[in-house]
Amino acid sequence: MMLAICIILFAISEADDSFWLSWGGLMLVILGINFLIAPTWVLEEMKKNSGKGKKKSSSQRNNRSICSIGKDHDDFYHKNYDDMAEFLKSRGFRNVVTKPERKELFDTEGAIKGISVAGNTEFSEDDEFDVDTKILIRYYTRKH
Repeated sequence: MMLAICIILFAISEADDSFWLSWGGLMLVILGINFLIAPTWVLEEMKKNSGKGKKKSSSQRNNRSICSIGKDHDDFYHKNYDDMAEFLKSRGFRNVVTKPERKELFDTEGAIKGISVAGNTEFSEDDEFDVDTKILIRYYTRKH
């Protein structure tokens, strides 16, 4: 539609009438042609790059024996240790170890006191580790 309007404007304008109108029409024709060609070019480029730059799914990471943690280190504190251990196992981690710590007066039974992944106590949800990496969860308990 736009291309047709541009061609009509260019055809009805004479170079003597208005220099800018004729050149403007020519530029609109070129722009219209680009709009006709660009979608096919974009589709071809999308097909070429369809596999590049995609974020890997968890099943692809499991095939490589690497998993992301899925939560920041702060998200684990004061949560139930059993629930968080199950969460990590469901993500594919195989070496999740829990260690009881003496509960003090104001500490909650079963709450996570600390967590380390491969010795790191600070990590983000996107950090990836081998599925056999040792994850140590320390939690509060009266039974020590």
